[in-house]
Amino acid sequence: LLTALPASKRKRHNVYAGIFAVDILRTTGELVRHIKASGIEGVINFPSVSFIDGEAGAILGSLSLGIDREIECLESCMREGLRVAGVVSSIEAAQRFLSMGVDFLVAHGGPPTRDNKDPSAAVVRTIMENARGKSVPVIPISVLTKSARPRSP
Repeated sequence: LLTALPASKRKRHNVYAGIFAVDILRTTGELVRHIKASGIEGVINFPSVSFIDGEAGAILGSLSLGIDREIECLESCMREGLRVAGVVSSIEAAQRFLSMGVDFLVAHGGPPTRDNKDPSAAVVRTIMENARGKSVPVIPISVLTKSARPRSP
């Protein structure tokens, strides 16, 4: 990301840089400087550790590389003047993001299965109920992935 973002005086108000917010090889300050220098004014935790569940997710959490660290990174970005959006898979993470004042949330409930083609539906409903009154859009990841699929001729 950092090498792909050339410096620019042009402001990109509605662009969010996807950052791996638990990257231990980069400081948040370094990320913020590069992103701001490129004219981009927002960040989102994408890819997100919230996509990793089970034992691998538990290991990341035990190493302080879980969703809490992502949120802390994005809180730092917000304090430095960047706009923030969040990718979430739990109501707890959504509530933390909502209390920060994020611009929008992308919610998911894990990968689709044979029995549940859209596991994000239930998660999104619950998160939307909590976001009601805060005017924060909640977007199911299934909506984004459907629009990204190539259409057959």
